[in-house]
Parts: sequence; C-alpha cells; structure tokens
Amino acid sequence: MTLQQLQYLVALAESNSINQAAQNLFVSQSGISKAIKQLESELGFPLLERSSRGITFTSRGTEFLHDAYSLIKQFHTMQDHYLQTEPQGMITMSITSRYYIFVAKAVAKMANLLKEHNYFIRLQEGKVSDIIQDVATRRSQLGFISYYDTNAEFIQHELERFNLEFHSLCSNQLHVFLSKNHPLAKEPNITLSMLSPYPYIFYDGGNDPYGYTEEVFFPVHPQKSIAVSDRSSMLNIIRHSECYNLGSGWLLEGYSESDLITRPLSLPADTTMQVGWITKRGYMLDAECEQFLKFCQEALDDCCTGSL
Repeated sequence: MTLQQLQYLVALAESNSINQAAQNLFVSQSGISKAIKQLESELGFPLLERSSRGITFTSRGTEFLHDAYSLIKQFHTMQDHYLQTEPQGMITMSITSRYYIFVAKAVAKMANLLKEHNYFIRLQEGKVSDIIQDVATRRSQLGFISYYDTNAEFIQHELERFNLEFHSLCSNQLHVFLSKNHPLAKEPNITLSMLSPYPYIFYDGGNDPYGYTEEVFFPVHPQKSIAVSDRSSMLNIIRHSECYNLGSGWLLEGYSESDLITRPLSLPADTTMQVGWITKRGYMLDAECEQFLKFCQEALDDCCTGSL
C-alpha cells in the first residue's frame, strides 16, 4: 500500500470518474486503474464495483476510503506544519463546518477583531465526514456539526472512534427553507405530505454513510430532487423556484437573502437539531478559538426563523 495509491483513490471518490480524476492528477486513466487494482489485490477485497453505468464504492471500500481520507489529510497537515514557515507573529485559525451562517458571521467578526494583526483564517464548509476527518487529523482546530435523535448514536460512535468531543451550542427545531413566493409560504406549519409535490434540494453527501448526513428526514421516494455542494447555489435555486430544503431555519440579517423564509416542519417524531462544535479530546483552546466561539454564540443569538 502506497501513499500514491491512496491519493488516487481519494481523487476518484471526489470526482466519481476515472477520467476526471486522471485529469485532476495529470496522470493517465490506465495508471489510476492499475494502481487501484493492485491495491485491491493487496487488500484481498474489492474497493469498487464496476459496471456499464460507471463505478461505485463497495461497503468495505467506503470504510477503507474514510481511513484513506484520514491518512491523506494527516500527510498534508504534516506538510503544512513542517514545510511552511509562518511569518513572525502570524495568528492562524482553521475551521471546518457545515453550511452555517452563524459560523460565517463569526469569521467576519474575527477578521474585524484582528485587523491590526497578521492572520490566516481557513474556513472550509462541507460534509460531516470531512469535518470529523479534519478535526481528527488536526487540519482544523474546530469543527461545527449537528445531529438529530435519529443519527445521534452513529455520530457519537464516530466521535468516539476518532477521539473527539462534542460541545453543544444550542438546539433547534427542524424547519423548511422556502422562497417567499412559494405556494406554501403562508402556511404557519408544514408537513412532508404538503411538500411532496415540490422539488427537494439538498447538500450532496457523496459516498458518505446515511448516518453522516443531516438530511435525516429525506422525503420518501422524492419524485423531484436536486443535489448541490455549496450554499450559494442552494439559496439561489430556492429563491428562484419552488424548491425547498430542510434545515435549521436560521436567517441572519446581512447573511441571508431577504426573499427567503422558513417555516417549522411538523412531524410525529422529535426533529430537534443538536448543534455544536467538536475538538480533539483534551484539546486546549487558544485565546483566538475561545473568542471565535463567543462570536459564534453571539451570531446564533442574532439568528431568527420565519422571515427577516
């Protein structure tokens, strides 16, 4: 097993195409295929299922991929730490988060606070698995995630597996994000059956196991759905269509579009989100991280649901 083989596997997972992975890595398709087949031979089990429709990861392949991600990110973290010299007095912060507006506002407030200093702040938004891997490999000091009762056991197991701690910030009822011109905009409460005629838009979880996703109340057999990978696309599509998304329901002046609204989602089961931050177990926060968390709490206090 080599680092190059793991890099090829990760690139393949991120592009979901041998052709695209080869282009991204500036290598041949045959080189990637040969390397992965050699890795499968060495491991003694298939990582991929190959068909005329393309490739998908096997269940063991998905498990192996998560560990490969961890090793690759740890390698890059070591590179960043040992091969790059930071300027004298540089303040650095690294955060990985779900698509939370309160985190974006906290970063803006940190930038204003540190304007007299040299600093580098890295904010990466993405999948829950990426957040856990970034914090576990110390690529990020803080990670921001949420979970529900339905996937709490899975998330807690993963945090234990990677020696991470969850610190709660708040809890919030599940809401529906809609355009103010949506046919359901005037409804005080919305049910899944009311949403069934409309397109469901959600963040693409890639090859992540179901327990990682925040889309835990994914409508059963949605007839119309759109998967996106960034917040801007999500919000713009909702604004200009009858699409809807399920999430926190938070709106924030200056960070949310004024033509978006949110409504509570009525379900028989508890739909409370537990929102918080994760760190390595026993990790001592520095002064900048402590201040950033205070800004996060302040931004959460400023969030509202309903409309701006």
